[in-house]
Amino acid sequence: MLKRILVLFSVLAAIAAMSPLNAAAYGGGPANWQLTFAATGELPGSGFGFGFWGWCELSGAADRAAPTSGNAGDCQYSAYFHSPSGKANCAAHIDITSWGEPFPGIGSAFGVPLDFYVLAGSQKNTPGSNPSACIFSTPFDLVPAKAGHYNGNYLVPAVFSPATTGEIQIQVTRVP
Repeated sequence: MLKRILVLFSVLAAIAAMSPLNAAAYGGGPANWQLTFAATGELPGSGFGFGFWGWCELSGAADRAAPTSGNAGDCQYSAYFHSPSGKANCAAHIDITSWGEPFPGIGSAFGVPLDFYVLAGSQKNTPGSNPSACIFSTPFDLVPAKAGHYNGNYLVPAVFSPATTGEIQIQVTRVP
């Protein structure tokens, strides 16, 4: 029994040693925020459907105690759209060079007055992605600028069509 406990402890110690001590955005430095988002939807009986999922890390603010902007970040996302006339798929990486929360956005739909926005950056589509499914321009609205879990299921029929079903889930985490 003691041998099993020691083996388990050794495995856990090895995993901990390989794990980063703090989150670091690929673009430069410790991440201040981690964002995840996912949505799916369909218009029953029409053959129309969509979905997307992704994550972002934002860093670069001089004041980590209360950052509202930064100069580095990374996002990875995938999206798909399908209809009776065809489909489009996308997988992309966004290299963020400026972000902030300067504009009122859909965050008000979640009871938060401001959203995080990508103010400058570039996108690289994964080979094989359909450019019409990879939508990115600046300023690009990301998610509410307040830590929490946001359920936006009620937005699917409001944004697309009253008959559309689906879900939108957003997680915003402030990294200490």
